[in-house]
Amino acid sequence: MARKSLAVLAIMFVVQSLFSCIPCDCPKSQIYDVKYKSITLTAYDTSGLQDKVIEDTINKNAFGISVAVDFELEKIAKSLDINGNFGFNAAMACDCVGNEYNYADPIDHIEIFVIDSKTSLTSEVTNNFATYGDANGGLISLKQYFNNRHVSYENFQLRLVTFDLIPNAATFTVNTYLQSGKKLSKQTGQINFF
Repeated sequence: MARKSLAVLAIMFVVQSLFSCIPCDCPKSQIYDVKYKSITLTAYDTSGLQDKVIEDTINKNAFGISVAVDFELEKIAKSLDINGNFGFNAAMACDCVGNEYNYADPIDHIEIFVIDSKTSLTSEVTNNFATYGDANGGLISLKQYFNNRHVSYENFQLRLVTFDLIPNAATFTVNTYLQSGKKLSKQTGQINFF
């Protein structure tokens, strides 16, 4: 009886070992450098349930700017072969390793300027804007956001929260600075406020 039990356990162990060594068919993992190239701005009306691109005049308390930092990926290393370890990776529940991204020159901070369309006077208004970034989904200042973030993001939703220095007809310039000091800059079209 003991020999039969041992034989059954041995067979179960061999079968389990064989099935655990079946390759996972994971794609080869790559390592990339993320290189920021430019920015794209979109002025939004945030007054409805969904943000929409500004088509006409807008109320100042419903104004927002979407900043998308455009980048390219540069492959910097050979593929990481995760299936070439004689099946041992497969025995660990077929966990596939994803691509790795290096941010050699991450985004450091953003500055925003407003240009009065009538007088051509330029004023810095970075502190007039906030972004979504606290744990509860609330708005925080851009300074807080860049001081507290742990991950490099390429998209920012900015909301106008203070209306001082904002003229009724203006263009906005957004400067995105990388840690190296490189500046990526873009300007909106003219925005008309009621």
